[in-house]
Amino acid sequence: MAADVAVGAFRALRTLLLVHGHWSYTRMAQLVLYNFYRNAVFVFVLFLYTPFAGYSTMSCIDQWNLVMYSLAFTSVPTVVVGFTEQDAPREALLSSPSLYAAGIQRRLYSHALFGLSIADAAWQAVAVFWVTTGALSDGGSAGMHDAPTGLSMGELGAAQLAALVIV
Repeated sequence: MAADVAVGAFRALRTLLLVHGHWSYTRMAQLVLYNFYRNAVFVFVLFLYTPFAGYSTMSCIDQWNLVMYSLAFTSVPTVVVGFTEQDAPREALLSSPSLYAAGIQRRLYSHALFGLSIADAAWQAVAVFWVTTGALSDGGSAGMHDAPTGLSMGELGAAQLAALVIV
């Protein structure tokens, strides 16, 4: 009885391994890098705020928004890519073995790509932090460790969160 099912399953093995395996690897590589990026850029922005908070554990972003950032605000790209990403058509994957070289040669996910995405997150966090802080402050003379003048912590946090979601 089980052998009858197994024989039928072997018919789909080629498509399962070559097509769906390739799509799955491509999606996973993209999503792992994206999730590390989005969390790193978020943490870097919070880290940049610590001198303004007197090196305390105070966050400029409301606690509810801290939770909702990963849960709701930035989860849409993960879901969309997870369901729809197909970098090559089924027929091309079955007929062209050279398309599998990207995975074998680690062009989709590697330590270098991971480092590059973290460096990108750090750069974008610096840009988000200073652009929002500069745009919302009233131009007073705030030092490096002084809070920006004319700006509440909630306003700064809301602006930074909005910029993070857009970026």
